[in-house]
Amino acid sequence: MKISDAMKVLRKSDSENIFNLYVVTEKKMYPFKNMTVGQRKSISKVAIDTNDTTFDIDFHLMYLGVLQELCIDDTFNVSNLTDVDFIVLVADLRRNIIMDDLTITSTCPKCNAKTNFRLEFNKIVESGKNYEPVHFEMVKMINGKSVKFLIDDPLITTYLSYLNYIQVHKTSPKLAELVDIGKLKVMNYPLQFLRDIMIDDEKVSDFNEMNFAKKVKFIDDTFDSEIMYGKDGVFTKIYNDVPDNRVSKLYPLIKCSKCPYERESVVTFDNFFSF
Repeated sequence: MKISDAMKVLRKSDSENIFNLYVVTEKKMYPFKNMTVGQRKSISKVAIDTNDTTFDIDFHLMYLGVLQELCIDDTFNVSNLTDVDFIVLVADLRRNIIMDDLTITSTCPKCNAKTNFRLEFNKIVESGKNYEPVHFEMVKMINGKSVKFLIDDPLITTYLSYLNYIQVHKTSPKLAELVDIGKLKVMNYPLQFLRDIMIDDEKVSDFNEMNFAKKVKFIDDTFDSEIMYGKDGVFTKIYNDVPDNRVSKLYPLIKCSKCPYERESVVTFDNFFSF
């Protein structure tokens, strides 16, 4: 068989292979077609060309674009995915189109021992199915008006905007001199979870359209710090009620081969499509 004929067969097989993937926050399955050879090559190339995909916004946006292209349900919209939805969907996609496990070498942060472990993607998906989404609200009376803060899991687009906000400050010499990056991350972490604000039952219309930097400015300009960071503040409640390891708990534990230390097996998304 000619190579061109083989590629046609592979592409035909890809287009005919349909499987259902789970969206955590909707508790619903969506039908997806197989990833094409070209899409796999694009993801692999970007992963190879990028030093650290953890903070690479374009890399994550490419994943979102691929997910949107692969879903054959017109009601599916990647803009509605949360950070947890995204991780579980990508893990579910990987186990369907390649295989369910991946062997990774990890270095123990306690004793520096190397440990080979088998990452099972079905366990990430199962953790996602058991995940309890963040969802609550707080009401404050401010200047005689009822202000309701709606708190939910961060949309993946909001999370990426947060990463970009931190990276801009981290990589800009002028901005890095003005702020403590560690403190900046901690102070603004809760803002990811603030989905909407309602004042006297009317939504702040453009809040969800703002990028992260504009949201930071809006909060600073509109609300007293006591409202957000005080003992009973909105962000204080998020700090207290939402575990900062909520996402990492989706991953199985790695146990060090030398010492008793164990931790979640968090890996970057470029690992998801390795063999």
